[in-house]
Amino acid sequence: MRYSLYVLISIFFIKSLSAQKQVLSYSFEFEKSFLQKSDYDSYFLEDNTAPGFAFVLNDNKKAEYVLVDKNFKVKSKIQVAIDKTVFEISEDYLGGTATNGVFNFVYKVNDKKAFAKDKIFCQLEIVNFNTGTISNKRAFEIPKEEKLLTSFSDNNRYFTISCNDKASEIKLYMISPEGEPIVKVIPFTVPAGKDKDRKNISGYLKNIKLVKYNEEPELSSVVQPAKLFSAANSLKLVINDGDDPTHIFTINLPDFSTNEKFIEHSELIDKGKTKAYINSFLYDSILFSIVLNKKDIRIGVYNTFNGALLKSHEINEDMNFGLFAQTPVFEQRYGKKVTEKDVDDIPKLIKALSKGTEGITVYKNKTGQYILTIGSYDLIPVSSGGSSSMSSGYWTGGGMAKNYAGTPTFQSSTYVWNYRPGAPYYTTTDAKHYKTTFFKMLLDPGSYKPAPGKMPASVNAQIKNYTDETDNKAKATNQFALVNGQYYGYYDKESTNYIIEQIIIAR
Repeated sequence: MRYSLYVLISIFFIKSLSAQKQVLSYSFEFEKSFLQKSDYDSYFLEDNTAPGFAFVLNDNKKAEYVLVDKNFKVKSKIQVAIDKTVFEISEDYLGGTATNGVFNFVYKVNDKKAFAKDKIFCQLEIVNFNTGTISNKRAFEIPKEEKLLTSFSDNNRYFTISCNDKASEIKLYMISPEGEPIVKVIPFTVPAGKDKDRKNISGYLKNIKLVKYNEEPELSSVVQPAKLFSAANSLKLVINDGDDPTHIFTINLPDFSTNEKFIEHSELIDKGKTKAYINSFLYDSILFSIVLNKKDIRIGVYNTFNGALLKSHEINEDMNFGLFAQTPVFEQRYGKKVTEKDVDDIPKLIKALSKGTEGITVYKNKTGQYILTIGSYDLIPVSSGGSSSMSSGYWTGGGMAKNYAGTPTFQSSTYVWNYRPGAPYYTTTDAKHYKTTFFKMLLDPGSYKPAPGKMPASVNAQIKNYTDETDNKAKATNQFALVNGQYYGYYDKESTNYIIEQIIIAR
């Protein structure tokens, strides 16, 4: 097993460049009240209509809201005592929306003394930089009979999604760009024949993971059976269960009409053999699926409109390595330390991808070719001071092992994945301690045949390498994406400045 020279070079290259790419230094001193434990944090929210973004810095005494334009010039700021803000009753930032200098931040309420314990409350803090005012109102409350699935912001919409098993419905709790709460009820039926753990919506969509269309995915976000694909005009649920047909349930935005389809994989499954494991990824209205068993790896490309199999590929012990865009790799990461080993034997590759923790991601390079990453992902548990540092994830059933990513909120018995702006899952401690075996393929966008081409460096891996070098010394850290790039914010105690740097991404 060798230390990855590429990773070492990437860390040095990215960090050396980014140190010269500081885009903002904002004077602010984090402080705490006497005998209190320090409570520092920062939150980010983009406004594409302006364009620009706002960030919030808060400690035990005060909160400061800062408006920044697209050139990273501070346009406005509002500072108030902490007891005049939402942080008096909440510290769980969930996301929000923004329009023309008015930012709508959504928070989960934690104060159980002031509110009923059998409900979940979300508070809306409206920061209006045009008038220099801050106001609060109740966004919505979620009753105890509903179970939370996920929360996130995308395309200037905020969503909290829950389900009611008895009523057979999914509920969308939303905040519009103008800050108006909207609630929509979506009827949803779990396909017949599911076992007791998945016969209800909450079990069928348990541990659902979010995939945003405009972000590069990674394996940690796709090895779950249920995924939510978010795009500007739709939300698509994609669910796998063993070797059953892939279930695609679409919620069309903004009219909230729905449709569903089931994509059969019978052409890629050997009848009478051991049940296969199927994992699917939706991209450009094309479904890419892996069908795994103990003897081979099969890849199917499907037209989601009619369910037709457009192309298939098979990896077995009789083939050579010509199908791969690069040699398959076993990788193990312990924070900064990354080791890699080439997997140069097909039977070993097939064996490694038969444990039930496999997934597929699809993305495009600059020339429009599909980049397929297929592999396993298993978290390596880490602990500090005798307690686990894990912030997310757990078993999903069906032979799946533990898998972690995201930030769980709301419930203790079942994790709910909150994808807040400025806190991507791949920068968490959990996402930096894992082992994986994977390979990559490049497919022509017209024929879906393997094609030669350039493999771009993983954006996620580059960001992990960068933050590893900064996290140890920084407070109130946040990695966030804007339209024009990737950025990292952190508090520099020595200079009492909040620093924002651009992360130079090698392509």
